[in-house]
Amino acid sequence: MGIFTDLTDIIFGSGSNARLERMRFWNRFKRHTSEFLTLVAQGSMLTIAVVPLGVALILSIVIVVQSGTVERARVKLQAAEALTPLVPSLVRLPITDTEMSGFIDDVTAKYPVLTYGYEDGILKVGARSTDFYPTFERFLAHADMYHPDWRVKVVAFCAGRECGGDAPLSVNLSIFKIAIAAPEVLETK
Repeated sequence: MGIFTDLTDIIFGSGSNARLERMRFWNRFKRHTSEFLTLVAQGSMLTIAVVPLGVALILSIVIVVQSGTVERARVKLQAAEALTPLVPSLVRLPITDTEMSGFIDDVTAKYPVLTYGYEDGILKVGARSTDFYPTFERFLAHADMYHPDWRVKVVAFCAGRECGGDAPLSVNLSIFKIAIAAPEVLETK
């Protein structure tokens, strides 16, 4: 007998059997419902157990793949850092006043026809006539080779009528030393 037939007998049934049938119906209904709920609960428990395990499995696969990617990136970074050169930097050091006064005294004795002035790290040298150009040229060579550690940079040079003033030959020289500073790591792009 099905539930539908039992239900019609209970609703339309009469007499003492109807009450007994109603009790049987409710007992069967409870038993079927509890069996159904037990099956549903077992399926839910299975779902509840399987879903987190599946998620954990997928996450572990993703973690393994990502850790491999991170490891490859770390190896590439270490290789790039190993290829990054350590480059020493060059620093300009000014000539001390005592060194410069010794130099001026020396060149004044050798080239007395030239005028000399030292101010703010710039040596200003002039000649009163363009006739002194060979002496002026020898002075420039002498200044360039005076000291092995010195570097001479021509800041300004003028020869001729355009110079103005009383020195038709003039030059402004920046004289400095080069020092090598500690190496620095260059940033790679």
